[in-house]
Amino acid sequence: MRLFVGIEFPDKIVDELLNIQNQIRSEVKRGRFVSRTNLHLTLQFLGEVQVQDLNPIVKALQMTAQGHTPFFLALKDIGSFGNGHPFRVIWAGIDGDMQSLVDLQKGISSSLFTVGFPQEKRKYQPHITLGRDVEFIGRHSFEKYSGVLTQLPFQIERFSLIESTVENGKRVYRSPFSFSLDCSNEV
Repeated sequence: MRLFVGIEFPDKIVDELLNIQNQIRSEVKRGRFVSRTNLHLTLQFLGEVQVQDLNPIVKALQMTAQGHTPFFLALKDIGSFGNGHPFRVIWAGIDGDMQSLVDLQKGISSSLFTVGFPQEKRKYQPHITLGRDVEFIGRHSFEKYSGVLTQLPFQIERFSLIESTVENGKRVYRSPFSFSLDCSNEV
């Protein structure tokens, strides 16, 4: 099983991401865009995992969820990785309660380390991948998308263990396990 831990979004956020994705699509020569059902925020990539190793992972993630309370995030801006010939990744940024997000990501990383997964050495850079290998028609097309996202807040109440498979040549994500953040500490 190819697995990662991530946050899935409510429909209103997915709709906003698809809207900006469609605007970008109209101005590119080429690119591969993430499908509606695959839009997510990665917290930790696990890679290939044997089915018999699943139980300790699920238990570790359950314990992590109990130690964190729900929090709010919002979409922030559009950015990229790569030099633009083409852009390796076009992404949507995240704003809001970043400390809670980083604490959750660190908690997940620490708990998974106890069951044999290495901790990421790079600093966590939260982003939502919209497209890969994107080449715009005009040189300045990308810059106009900065600041076009609605700063619509959304509550993070859970995270998921997500399985990635390939079906009919396309990447498909399914969430066999979802972990609710502990609400007992809320006022």
